[in-house]
Amino acid sequence: QVKVRGFRIEPAEVEHALREQPDVDDAAVTVDGAGTPEARLVAFVVAAPGPVPHGTALRERLTAVLPGHLVPDTVTVLERLPLTPAGKVDRRALSGRAHATESRAADAPAARMTPLEQAVAEVWSQALGIEVTRADDEFLLIGGHSLLALAVTDDLREELGVELSLADFFAAPTVAAQAALVERVLMAAHEDLHPETPEHSDVH
Repeated sequence: QVKVRGFRIEPAEVEHALREQPDVDDAAVTVDGAGTPEARLVAFVVAAPGPVPHGTALRERLTAVLPGHLVPDTVTVLERLPLTPAGKVDRRALSGRAHATESRAADAPAARMTPLEQAVAEVWSQALGIEVTRADDEFLLIGGHSLLALAVTDDLREELGVELSLADFFAAPTVAAQAALVERVLMAAHEDLHPETPEHSDVH
């Protein structure tokens, strides 16, 4: 049992609810900042074969089956759960990862993002299950991996109409770099659709 915001919580109960989700293969729940007023319940899941679930979507689903205090503050999708030499889930490593992500989010105030950077950050946030607030956030350093990158490229295509390959995606590792790449792709597509014609052309 752990204590978060005055509630006694059994992580196994939350893990069970996550494993019941059809797109989740495994789950581990731990506490970031245990024993402090800022303690947060954080969950990590391994996706089942098929489309990778979004952390925010999993949280929303849990609200339908668990009391509010049992719903994790964040749900992060990992390629695999870290294990101890004995083969058990390494909760200390998970807690450290959650704390590192939270510390980064609490760094110096984020510079104002452009609308396109905000759009990219929103897509990342949905996939990662955390709030992405900085243009210099780097995908792989805030919990991203290749499976989630596939989910993000799908979402970018749906949300912004941009087709990015994984090679393009990883070549632009930050929100700012990816927004600039998206802008270039959109401009190129626009020029293809609307080639310049002479001002006095008779073409209609």
